[in-house]
Amino acid sequence: MILSRSAFLAMTFFLLCGCSRPAPLTPGTFAMCIAANEADHLEIIALAQETPGEIVLKDGEIVGEWLQVATNSLASQQIDETDDFIVREVNGGKEVLVVHSQFDLTESYLRTATLSDEADIDGRPYVEIISNSDGARITRLLTRSNLPDYTNELYRNVAMVVRGQVFELPRLEYEVGSRFVISTTSPEHAAYIVAILNGKVQQPPQ
Repeated sequence: MILSRSAFLAMTFFLLCGCSRPAPLTPGTFAMCIAANEADHLEIIALAQETPGEIVLKDGEIVGEWLQVATNSLASQQIDETDDFIVREVNGGKEVLVVHSQFDLTESYLRTATLSDEADIDGRPYVEIISNSDGARITRLLTRSNLPDYTNELYRNVAMVVRGQVFELPRLEYEVGSRFVISTTSPEHAAYIVAILNGKVQQPPQ
């Protein structure tokens, strides 16, 4: 029997981590997951558009979730600049649809979160995150299975989620391992992300 690429990656993940299904995001958690796109996730998008709440189910399993876009965040700029994302307006704010999978990275795999003294390539403040070895394997599987399809000019984006809010939606262009960053629009946003991930409760910046 010849396994498809996605089936092979899923089997590899289960052997490594023993996970059976993703959990919904809740306040106080971190997650890195894939933002829904029309090329890969038409069925989930259709289900999500019929969902009045946040959680999207298929046959009783969680397959997606509507997440609030953080105010004045980099993600809020990104969804205004392109129609690549599935977005809806709720109570004056915006929510973006993310896809849950066995490759979601959560805060239980993180080792450190620090505010960088430097700026990213575009001059923005950012948070550097280091995961443990299991987290690195999950991140590689997540990013490897969602690399660009250059033939069809298809790019995927990953959602950086802190305390149930999306702060950045960077495009995936290469495989990521134990180190990755969350770029922000202000030092206040970066400090907030670090405070949450290090267990210090803080009011979100506006």
